[in-house]
Amino acid sequence: MGQALPPPGEALTRLTEQLGDPLTARLLSDRRGSRAWKIQGPRGAVAVKANSPDEATARDKAAEMAQEDEHLLRLTAAGALRPGYRVDAGPWD
Repeated sequence: MGQALPPPGEALTRLTEQLGDPLTARLLSDRRGSRAWKIQGPRGAVAVKANSPDEATARDKAAEMAQEDEHLLRLTAAGALRPGYRVDAGPWD
């Protein structure tokens, strides 16, 4: 990925609590209205996925992302995912 697009600031703030400081972010994917980053800190690494609301050509992915989050919650409740797999979800500025 040639562009250095930053992840949502809200995600970095939340993840600093979990992963420690400093955090590094590497853009993994930027396509079809979604972006994904690898966020790494002293205590581990996670993936962050967010829609790209600032792009005029991007589809609005908010409903799809909410559906994806609901599936993660159900999989966790069923015991298929460990509770720490999903850290948080919500809108970003």
